[in-house]
Amino acid sequence: MTDHSFSVSLVRKSERAIQIARLSLENEDPDSAVNRAYYAMFNISRAALLEAGVAEGELPRTHRGISEAFRQHAVLTGKVDAELASALSRAESLRLMADYTATEIDASAATKLVEQAETYVRTVERVFGLQQSAGLETVGPAETQGNQSRDEQGPATGNLSDVDEMEVARRRGREEWLKLQKQKLESGAPTLEEKRAKAREDWLNLRRQQNRPIKDRGKGNASADLERGERANDAAKGSDDELDP
Repeated sequence: MTDHSFSVSLVRKSERAIQIARLSLENEDPDSAVNRAYYAMFNISRAALLEAGVAEGELPRTHRGISEAFRQHAVLTGKVDAELASALSRAESLRLMADYTATEIDASAATKLVEQAETYVRTVERVFGLQQSAGLETVGPAETQGNQSRDEQGPATGNLSDVDEMEVARRRGREEWLKLQKQKLESGAPTLEEKRAKAREDWLNLRRQQNRPIKDRGKGNASADLERGERANDAAKGSDDELDP
């Protein structure tokens, strides 16, 4: 798939996600509405990065990475207002709460997010010319800018309200996420530090075994000891920066 066809696919995915978010609101399913609203924003951001010249193979592979790359290519270049761009990370926090915690999203909060997501999507589509490239009709907030060039328009802002309320939801999402991590630790599963400590202990034991005279090594097999040490080292490998889902 070429970068252009991938971009078109992402735009269409974003459009479908917005439509499903609206239907979820109508069906009184705010959690699903939040999920689809976020992914509408996420996919249109990826499409914008491709349009800005980022190769498909160089697109960040994490949610945070996409958010940061979008800030660099959209905000720092003056195409999009910083407040509009920050809506992506706020929406992700609410999505994490909806998808991974027992908290049920309030219908009014979900409605506001869907509205903000649509503003975000339409603005990004207009600024990066994504509707035309995907063969879609220009609708909604995109029509309000007329035929001005991108340079004449200045940074696109959109109409995002209730920022304080979204920040509260973002903090709550983070708190719920931390609770889940704490529950994992309390379940008895060894932490990364514990794995590393065990690996180092096994490695030191192996080194002591190898440094003893051959006659004192008992029935131990050097190659078997080495293999055990390598397995222990592999078991301790992990990432200090585990990614959010």
